[in-house]
Amino acid sequence: HRDLHSFPTRRSSDLKIVDMLGHPVYQMVPDDKTCKIALDQFVNGVYFLVEENGNNKTIEKFSVKK
Repeated sequence: HRDLHSFPTRRSSDLKIVDMLGHPVYQMVPDDKTCKIALDQFVNGVYFLVEENGNNKTIEKFSVKK
């Protein structure tokens, strides 16, 4: 069983997940309006989804609890 989480995205944006220390733990360029990421590869903790598109930056906080 994989724990998948869907994040809404904009095309042509850079998407990364960083840990509480700001270290990138996942990075991709989505090709659709929704990006599905398997969260079972992350240890328990708080993370930030950072989406950058040109001069726009969106940050969403989420947590992983198993």
